[in-house]
Amino acid sequence: MTSWLVPCSWLSPEQARAVELSPERHRVIAGTPGSGKTQVLLHRAAWLRANYRVRTDGLRVFTFTNLLKSYIASALPVLGLPPSCVSTFDRWCCDTYRRVVRRPLPAVVEDGEARPDFRAIRLSVLRWARGLERREKLFHFVMVDEGQDLDADSFEILQLVAHHVTVGIDFRQQIYDRVVREDEVLARLGLARGEVAFLPSFRCCPWVARVAGRFLDDPFERAAWLAELRAEQSEKELPLLFVARSAEEERERLVEILRARTLRHEQVFVLLPRRRQVGAWAEFLATRRIEVEVYPDLDFASVRPKLIAYHSAKGLSADVVLMPGLTAAAFDKFNAALQCRLLYVGITRARRWAYLSTIDSGAGVFPPLERLLHPAAAEICTVQRSAPARAGSTLAEITDADLERDLFDFSSTDPLSLL
Repeated sequence: MTSWLVPCSWLSPEQARAVELSPERHRVIAGTPGSGKTQVLLHRAAWLRANYRVRTDGLRVFTFTNLLKSYIASALPVLGLPPSCVSTFDRWCCDTYRRVVRRPLPAVVEDGEARPDFRAIRLSVLRWARGLERREKLFHFVMVDEGQDLDADSFEILQLVAHHVTVGIDFRQQIYDRVVREDEVLARLGLARGEVAFLPSFRCCPWVARVAGRFLDDPFERAAWLAELRAEQSEKELPLLFVARSAEEERERLVEILRARTLRHEQVFVLLPRRRQVGAWAEFLATRRIEVEVYPDLDFASVRPKLIAYHSAKGLSADVVLMPGLTAAAFDKFNAALQCRLLYVGITRARRWAYLSTIDSGAGVFPPLERLLHPAAAEICTVQRSAPARAGSTLAEITDADLERDLFDFSSTDPLSLL
């Protein structure tokens, strides 16, 4: 059976040590994108079950998003674990609320639609969990992926319902409204700062990593990210930023890129700023006879391109990541800091190559992309602008020489130095 989960024997020494950490205390495993946190958590779940002889119903893997849940569930058969072992944390809270509170789920109205009030549900579950005795704990072992997306109350619930909790976490990837601090996580789990296990990154190749680093504003955070890299790259293929003159031109260029990368049998993710854009792009690509996959019909063993929203892509990885539609209008609900954080998260899904595209119809590009248009970024990212239209020419006929005339003509006072 094909799976993205590597055999345990392929793990690095740092990852293997994290798998076999003693469960006598809770554990936090911190790592950058590509450090293998998900790989470690799943192998750790299997190792704990085998070595401590617990039943599968005493083991649970929690995620924050449904897509990451599906991604993890696709690998569980390799470990001999049933799909019931993985759940989103909020889904488990809703099921627990129905079972112990026995009332309809609290709801809130958003955009005219009633939705579960997850905050109220968690608080009710927390009050119930505080009344549990140790012998009543529901789980022997709980693994939590992308733990930075949960809040402090969630961590208190986890340690109350499980004898042991292992959390995979990366605070650089916080892109949701709720923000939990490292000291809050450690306090809820009864740990000290020195008890956190750190993993270096083995996924992102150096060129992808350097481009992603341009979107980390803190220079110390940026330096730490680059220092943690362990991946190598045999050939130099710089990430590409394409600046189109129109939406039509941007779409057609994406079609060219998609066809070229799929012919190489690479796994490709197309990341989009908003979930509602996924369906529209899928319909457009269908008109160009490009078969793609969208949630919930994703097969992570296939090489068909997958269209995913940024917020749903966390925890996932692909050979190639394509990021079209980078415009101010698409990101208008996010502040400047979160815009950069989203770009960092998106780019770091790529193992080998990343492609970004935007539109400049005369008013300038999406502001965060100025960091890649600065001449200092020329050594880590290729920038292409569509040349002025010529009689009888098409985008495909525009030569490298035509494009080169327009490279790096953007004047910027960006203080970021070359990474």
